[in-house]
Amino acid sequence: MAAVMEVDNPEPLKNGAKEVNGEDALAKAAAEKENLETTTVEDIKDFIKLLERAVTAGDARLVVRPVRGLAYIRKNLNVAVVRRVIRGVCINKDDKIYFAQFVGDLTVDDSTMDDSKKSPYGSVFQKLANTIHKQGTMIPEVNVYLHLLVLIHLLDNGKNAEALACADTLMGKVISNTRRTMDPLAARVYFLYARAYEVNGRLSSLRRFLLCRLRTSTLRQDEEGQATLINALLRSYIQDNLYDQAEKLVGKLSYPESVHNNHLARFQYYLGRIKATKLDYSEAHQHLLQASRKVPTHGAIGFKQTVQKWLVTVELLLGDIPERSMFLEKEYRKCLVPYYQVTLAIRAGKLARFNETLQTYTEQFKKDETYSLIVRLRHNVIKTGIRTINSAYSRISVVDVAKKLQLESVEDVYFILAKAISERAIEAQLLADSGTLVSKENVNVYATKDPFVAYDKRIKFCLETYDQSVKAMRFPPKSYHGDLETAEERREREQQEAELAKEIADEEDDIL
Repeated sequence: MAAVMEVDNPEPLKNGAKEVNGEDALAKAAAEKENLETTTVEDIKDFIKLLERAVTAGDARLVVRPVRGLAYIRKNLNVAVVRRVIRGVCINKDDKIYFAQFVGDLTVDDSTMDDSKKSPYGSVFQKLANTIHKQGTMIPEVNVYLHLLVLIHLLDNGKNAEALACADTLMGKVISNTRRTMDPLAARVYFLYARAYEVNGRLSSLRRFLLCRLRTSTLRQDEEGQATLINALLRSYIQDNLYDQAEKLVGKLSYPESVHNNHLARFQYYLGRIKATKLDYSEAHQHLLQASRKVPTHGAIGFKQTVQKWLVTVELLLGDIPERSMFLEKEYRKCLVPYYQVTLAIRAGKLARFNETLQTYTEQFKKDETYSLIVRLRHNVIKTGIRTINSAYSRISVVDVAKKLQLESVEDVYFILAKAISERAIEAQLLADSGTLVSKENVNVYATKDPFVAYDKRIKFCLETYDQSVKAMRFPPKSYHGDLETAEERREREQQEAELAKEIADEEDDIL
């Protein structure tokens, strides 16, 4: 009878099954989160060990890996991970009190917990904590690394005021330590220090300080620090539209080319913006193209989109039409919609459509900081329309040209046509007496210098790409010394060759 009742009323079983599945999902999510935190803590522990080994060996190259590892640790960094690391590494009470103001309470009473609930991180870090403390104080490199973790956590969670206070303290620790093992960490600190001031709207107040640190990094031949500081200064100048100062800065320094591609991509992007604002569109196009090539293949989507917006704008200013396939790529399909509409208007030579697009997407262009360049494209639209009219009509009055271009002033059209003819944009003759534009026969382009200019431009680009590829090659240190002989080995070889030559000469004398 009980069995019959269970079959007749199955609803309680379904509800119970749903509740069990929900609890299992929550338990599974909690377990995955715990495993992810454990993995992140273990990675941080390995990096701290590497820092301690770098300080012991005095090798600054070992510090590069922990600094580069901050990129993927940042994805899984949360307050729980930071607390566990600081709680396990810090022995001094003063350090814990200082970090507690940023990440919360760091005291844990394990005596009141069950054995199953006690954190395993105390035993994990116990030996390491004793190793990284010399004479009762933490190794400066490890201390700075912990500060970096805290600062990244504060910036990612929007705690800008706390991040600014942490950044000031962190910069003081970097300045007070002059060991070469601090250089890779210092470069990362410069970037986050400038970022903390930027989110608080105070980046312009850092220029004097950044220039002083740039001088120090140059004297110390710290290339990573130089690259980071130069990019921070250029960003500060560009934000305040101080393009003249930015151009002077670039002209008076040499950017280190052996740094990571991320620094080079950012520097090329800033150079492209400076050159585009200064009307040097050819140079700007080359710099922006290099920035798009040096950007990481995976990630940095926002930077890729920003570079592509400027690259499309500069190509249009050069008179070229970007490939349509670029606008259809998944990463750029949405962000490049306004620029695609501008491209269509320029390609068709329709001024009314261009004005309508400009009015529709004005806010978007101002947000992208490309509005001043987009406004300059009005002349390109008119020039394209003139080319279309010139190829379609052998003779047409200037009044009709003004109507087709939708320009009100006929006098302006006279000047526009005269300029287009002088720039050889069109092959035509302007008859002022009759007010007509007479088109000439199409000239064979291969009889002009245009193919030579285009070919020379492509060769220069290929050579520049080859030079940069060679400079970007990396070799293990002193790997090229393996096949070289020492001075003693060379003397022995020369002595053996001399003895062999003497024996051969004696044998020849005996034969004679």
